[in-house]
Amino acid sequence: MPSKKNTKTIVRHDPRKWTLKALESATGGVPLSTSQILSKASALSGNKIPYYSISQALRTLVRRRKLVVKRNGRELMYRLATAAPVAVPRRAKRTAPKVAPASEAPTPAVSSEVALALPMPAVLHKIAPGEIALLHVSETHVEAATNVDGKLVLKRHARPA
Repeated sequence: MPSKKNTKTIVRHDPRKWTLKALESATGGVPLSTSQILSKASALSGNKIPYYSISQALRTLVRRRKLVVKRNGRELMYRLATAAPVAVPRRAKRTAPKVAPASEAPTPAVSSEVALALPMPAVLHKIAPGEIALLHVSETHVEAATNVDGKLVLKRHARPA
């Protein structure tokens, strides 16, 4: 009779177990990111655990409601479902840049003799960069306002024949 072959037993490193232990070792139920959990789980197990194994374990534990996940920017923060929620510092919200009120007209960047010669319209709308607004058209000339590099420029042009 042939003798039995000596087979090596496979040692499994269950990433879910090490993930839970890493989160339990976090003090006060502080949420941890995936990379933080990976480094703690690898240190606790004594072996290097692949990133994808920890990611899969985290997804499984969230699906089984053992963990709670919350997004902090682009990062996912995990904590135990039984731990009390801890406030995670948030980044400041983006605010729109302050814009001057619409009632104020931009100061024209023209010479004083041209500015005196041009009648200023009562209401001047905001002109987008590169836009031209015709202020007055007569038989002899055309008055136009242009926005060049964010500066309002008023010009009087001779009317083409």
